[in-house]
Amino acid sequence: MRTTGGLTAASTPLPRKGADLAKELQEIQSGKARQQTLSSGRSGTNWRLFEKVCVESLQYVFDDILGAWETQGPVAGDDKRYDAIAKITGDDVFCRTLIEDFRTRYILFEFKNYEEPVAQNLVYITEKYLFPTALRSTAVVISPQGLDPSAKDAARGALRDAGKLILDLGVLALSEMLVAKDGGGNASPKMEANLDKFLLSLGR
Repeated sequence: MRTTGGLTAASTPLPRKGADLAKELQEIQSGKARQQTLSSGRSGTNWRLFEKVCVESLQYVFDDILGAWETQGPVAGDDKRYDAIAKITGDDVFCRTLIEDFRTRYILFEFKNYEEPVAQNLVYITEKYLFPTALRSTAVVISPQGLDPSAKDAARGALRDAGKLILDLGVLALSEMLVAKDGGGNASPKMEANLDKFLLSLGR
C-alpha cells in the first residue's frame, strides 16, 4: 500500500477485466451480420465478436466452477455444431443441484446475437444437442433480448418431457456478473436464482 495526499491507495489497480468485457458485450450490434470495430480495438463480424466475447466472459465469471472448455464442437455430424461446452468442477449449491438433481456434468452454451428475442424453434434446436444419458442435460442460451414467451414455454416443455434443462441468460445479466467478478463476486448465486425462477415457473 502507498499513501497519496493523505489517502491510502493500492499499489496495483483493481482488476477491470470483467468491466471491459461487459463494455464490449454491450457495444456489439445485434441482428444481421455486419463488420464492427469495438472501442477496445477488437474487430470482426458482429456475430463472431459476440461468440468470442461471450466465451471469454463465461470463462472469467465461471473460472472457479467450470473447466475443460471446448468451443464449436460437432453434434451428430459436422453439419450441426454447438457454440461452447464446459465441465462442472465446482461444489457450490448451483453445481451440486445440476450434478445431483439434473444428472449433468457438462453445460452447453449457445450464443444468439439476435435483434429480437430468441424464438421457439431455436430452443428446439438447442434441445437436440442435449443428451441426459451422456451427462449433458443442461444448456444456457445467451442473447441480447432473452427468450420470447413461446421459447420459454418450449424450455419448460423440454424439462417436463425429456428432463433437459435450458436456461435463459441475457447480456445485461451476464454484464452484471462480469462487473461483480471484478470485485470478488461469485456467479453461482445469480445462476442459482435464475434456476429457481425457472423451476418455479413450471406449470403442471
